[in-house]
Amino acid sequence: MTDCEATLLDFQETLRVARAREAASFPRRGASKPSPQQQQAAAAAAAADEAATTTAAAAAPTREQHQQQVEIQQQQQQQQQPQTISAGTLGYQEALVEERERGIEAIARQIGEVGEIFQDLASLVGDQGALLDDVEANVGAVAARAGAARGELARAERAQRAARKRRLVVLAVAAAVLLVLIVVLSS
Repeated sequence: MTDCEATLLDFQETLRVARAREAASFPRRGASKPSPQQQQAAAAAAAADEAATTTAAAAAPTREQHQQQVEIQQQQQQQQQPQTISAGTLGYQEALVEERERGIEAIARQIGEVGEIFQDLASLVGDQGALLDDVEANVGAVAARAGAARGELARAERAQRAARKRRLVVLAVAAAVLLVLIVVLSS
């Protein structure tokens, strides 16, 4: 007996047990009607039982039977695979979770650092604002002083003109007195 035949017989036995359990779970006559899912399951079980019976009757497995066996084995492997995958990748998944946690912690630290940078920047902006206020006050004082200086220059210019006029008048009076003296002494 080959592995395929042994697997086929095992599958047939499993089908009989499943069918017996399914029949026990269906309600009897007079009870409510079975659901569409239960009807489909019963039909599938009946079809599988019929296929198993025909397979057992034939001594050599046909190509179709071999195909069914391969499909059954694939289904069994797929059913077993999630358990194997979850057990095999558990360490990998834990490592991924730890790595993500470290990444999140690093991001949290960086966000804290960025917050500190913004606080430092805010204090620098505040200091710069105070400096700008000082510069503005100084510019205002310079403008006021420049206006006062213009006024002083205008007054100084007027005073200089007046002084020139006085000098000219004094010089003219002195020249006239000198002339009068020369004329008086010469006469």
